[in-house]
Amino acid sequence: MQLIKTLNLRYHINSGFSIFKVYAPYDEANQVLNIALNLLAGGTCLDHLEIRRIDEAHLNALGA
Repeated sequence: MQLIKTLNLRYHINSGFSIFKVYAPYDEANQVLNIALNLLAGGTCLDHLEIRRIDEAHLNALGA
């Protein structure tokens, strides 16, 4: 998360492409970083996103 903030990665992802027409409450960076962080946490498929979404330790590490 520190590297994401230091590199201003959210801005670069959002300025690189546009998928959503409305930005409420999520943007492109949320989707991309969600998948990337799932992989870093050991997830091997999209189903593991749901496991991360309810994992209190994971959410605390993200500051959610």
